Amino acid sequence: MPLLAWACAAAPQVVADGPPCHQAEVREALERIQARLPEVRQLLQDVEAAKYQCRVVRKSSGSAVTDTRGDHVIIGWPGGAGRHADGSCKDADASLVHELHHCWVRAKHGGEEPCAYVPTRTASGALVNARASCEFDAVRLENRYRKAIGLCERLAYDVLLVPGAERTCAEQEAVCRPSTQCTAANPPAQIRSGSAYPVISR
Repeated sequence: MPLLAWACAAAPQVVADGPPCHQAEVREALERIQARLPEVRQLLQDVEAAKYQCRVVRKSSGSAVTDTRGDHVIIGWPGGAGRHADGSCKDADASLVHELHHCWVRAKHGGEEPCAYVPTRTASGALVNARASCEFDAVRLENRYRKAIGLCERLAYDVLLVPGAERTCAEQEAVCRPSTQCTAANPPAQIRSGSAYPVISR
């Protein structure tokens, strides 16, 4: 019976694996996200139509990440608090939007995520050809959510500038929100090290 507490559906397409506090955090985050960015509802309907699932496990450090497992992905969320390399605040809900985009893409492609090479620049100004189109697309959806809630948009993914990204906020936040406080076991080892993206070809 206690095992049932470790897997609770937050929505048909999104399952929170972990203790009750984590399940509640995922459920509440999904409610906020869909209320502020309705296009996420359609995204999740597409995931359900593909008979796919986004399973969210607790990850309390580093960045949120996604790993494919057969007919579902495992999302390590929310990751640590603080700032991204471009100075934008890490935000748990925005990170979930980003990872749900990865889940949606993989649901449409049998668990794969086509990631094309695109020209961009690094934060230092170097021109590179980066296999990061999938991450840039996820950041763009995340930025639409950030704009909807009044949070400064991300301009970069790691050291790579996101083509076309711009900030609409009046000024950068002086203080970033702390991460969620739920205590849970570590996520599977496969997702602790982070995503496989980007692969940079100079």
